[in-house]
Amino acid sequence: MKSLRWMVVPVLAVSVVSCGSDSGGGSTAAWCDLAKGIEDQFDSIGDAFGSAPAEIEALFDDITTELEAAVDAAPSEIADQVKMTQDAIAEMKGVLADADYNILDVDQAALAEVMANEDMETAGDEIQAFNEKECGIVADSTVAEESTDDTLPAASGTARDQIAESLVGIGLTEDEAACVADNIDPELAEQVGTDPTAMMGVFETCNIGLDRLAELGQGG
Repeated sequence: MKSLRWMVVPVLAVSVVSCGSDSGGGSTAAWCDLAKGIEDQFDSIGDAFGSAPAEIEALFDDITTELEAAVDAAPSEIADQVKMTQDAIAEMKGVLADADYNILDVDQAALAEVMANEDMETAGDEIQAFNEKECGIVADSTVAEESTDDTLPAASGTARDQIAESLVGIGLTEDEAACVADNIDPELAEQVGTDPTAMMGVFETCNIGLDRLAELGQGG
């Protein structure tokens, strides 16, 4: 679900490709081995943000560990840029930790502030260029496309706040909308993108029956 992914992919898209685990010593060959070895994790990052908070926390713990090794392994040409990436991920992890790693409760303004760092964007471009030139690693174009999407949600409140606001906009009362938003979790929010009926259990919990839903569908 793109509304969940936008908040993290832009920074991660330019950083996780350039992290690794062991060895290094600053040589280009060792760095490339590390960068190539992390491709599978990089490909799974977007999907992870429809996961349970514990899975997101584990993901960031792993990335933090890998970036520590990446800072030691980075060639001199990109050493400063990799350290900047490590610092940005640490800030992002702090914002997520404040929400107990529940993506629906993340302060979007705080996360947007981390991601709006132009120096970080430049550093990411430089790491990406180095990896492409020296390691033959080409960035995933679909991730890059999402990273530059100009239709991103406004950076205010939380995703849960925005869900409630949207529900009021289609005709639910504020109490109904708040109940629905409070009973959604990240996995359910991700599922709704492909199966709208997944919300029926939440509607039942909030005493929103089929007749009420039909009323909304008719614009009442």
